[in-house]
Amino acid sequence: NDEEGWKVYSRQGFNGNMWASNAKTIQRAKNAVSDFNPQGMMSGMQIAQYILPTGWVYNDLEDLEKNINLIKERGLMDYLLFYYWDNEHAYGDWKVPGAVTSKIMELDVDDHGRRMHPIYALNGNEGLARKYNCDNAYMTDITGDYIDSGVGVAGTHTNGFLVLDNIHGQRQPVVIAQINRGVGMEMRPRLYAAIAKGAKGMGFWRDYYNNPEHKSVTELPWWSDFPNLRSEIDAMMPLIRQPHWTGWTAHCSSADVDFGTRMLKGEGYIIAANYSNSETTATFTVEGLPYTPVVVRDYFTDKEIALFNGSTFTVTLPAYTASLPSRRDS
Repeated sequence: NDEEGWKVYSRQGFNGNMWASNAKTIQRAKNAVSDFNPQGMMSGMQIAQYILPTGWVYNDLEDLEKNINLIKERGLMDYLLFYYWDNEHAYGDWKVPGAVTSKIMELDVDDHGRRMHPIYALNGNEGLARKYNCDNAYMTDITGDYIDSGVGVAGTHTNGFLVLDNIHGQRQPVVIAQINRGVGMEMRPRLYAAIAKGAKGMGFWRDYYNNPEHKSVTELPWWSDFPNLRSEIDAMMPLIRQPHWTGWTAHCSSADVDFGTRMLKGEGYIIAANYSNSETTATFTVEGLPYTPVVVRDYFTDKEIALFNGSTFTVTLPAYTASLPSRRDS
């Protein structure tokens, strides 16, 4: 949590610290300038300590107000991305979460009284998101879910994310994918699969950077590939910004492949991620495209990778990887 530590993450491609708890930690992230983040890193202000009975400032609205005002006074509001509620315990509590989130909505406004930052709640129980934004309550603005079912669990795909995005009565955009330590070689496919299902950001728990009792994050199997992921995501931003639902559908022959569809400038895209530890050949069938597809091209290289046979095409994905076959024949 020191300044040099955040620079390690910034240089590797991370662009934010979700667990900032005050102006000091937001400033540290801002100072973590790198080629990836020339203006420094953003922060999410953690608020669980105010909401959970075990928190060191439980229900301390004066401390919350002091922290938010200090962030304003130090000119750091532009480096605050959201307020982060790691909603893992005290599901039955109602009064204190309501008071804390109401205080944030009261204080986090600009000179015209307009709210500046959303409140994000991570929900491991997909049904809970409806509790905090409904006819009787307004405590959170956006939500997210785990792209696994626990530390070290492999091959669980985006099932929880998909449920949270479609469950009846759920009003909040599902925008953050949570990926935990133990992900191993699945970092790439899990992140791409989350993007395919609509994720606009990801959180990673937990780093143990430079902790002699645990393996450093720099030694984890996905660490060296992360700069590549960041560069690819930067290049994908026009596609990521598009709705993750389309007027056409796709089906895949392989259970190892997680995928989603997009439309951009009149062309269809499939974001496909291979969770398998071996090369996987998959056949996709598309329905409802507003044109007749002929050629499949790679998003990044524009290289032709497959031809359509009627409504189907077949591609081979390397182990633990992701690809974006896309586009109609020009």
